[in-house]
Amino acid sequence: MGSNVTQADYPMQLRARYLQKFGKRVGPHAREFRHVIVDPRFSNAAAKATHNGVGEWVPIKPTTDAYFLLGMTRWMIENNGYKKEYLSIPSEKVAKNKGYRTWTDMTYLVGTKEPKAYLTGKDAGLGTSDSVVLVNGMPTMFQEATDLVDLDASTACNRNVPRTCAAE
Repeated sequence: MGSNVTQADYPMQLRARYLQKFGKRVGPHAREFRHVIVDPRFSNAAAKATHNGVGEWVPIKPTTDAYFLLGMTRWMIENNGYKKEYLSIPSEKVAKNKGYRTWTDMTYLVGTKEPKAYLTGKDAGLGTSDSVVLVNGMPTMFQEATDLVDLDASTACNRNVPRTCAAE
């Protein structure tokens, strides 16, 4: 979505070849692969996606891409279509312990003052300027976390009383 890999110039042609090879792969998950093209017109990419009956062409109306993506996002949230464990990894140390090479900042708390920014240890009464995460409801510096942290929380932290947060 957003670019036609079968009609764009280098490096898209190389990516198109890799995509086609990926679609022809063998192995335990080969049947799960679906090449889906979201495009208002039946382009070369849509033709390649649908020629073997495994792919799909989604003919959306022009300028409705954002609505389509918002709908996908809503479906993912409502149906847990995301990797909760991965999103709960706050640091490189935890990522390595869990067997991942990367991590996200999805668990970093965000302050309530404008402009919105990550809550720092100073803001939470912990004394440093690094980001803060919640570990079992307790504010903790992200680099101090040793395991997965809270992903979904609605809490308010009291700067005057370190390491205290209450559900809103």
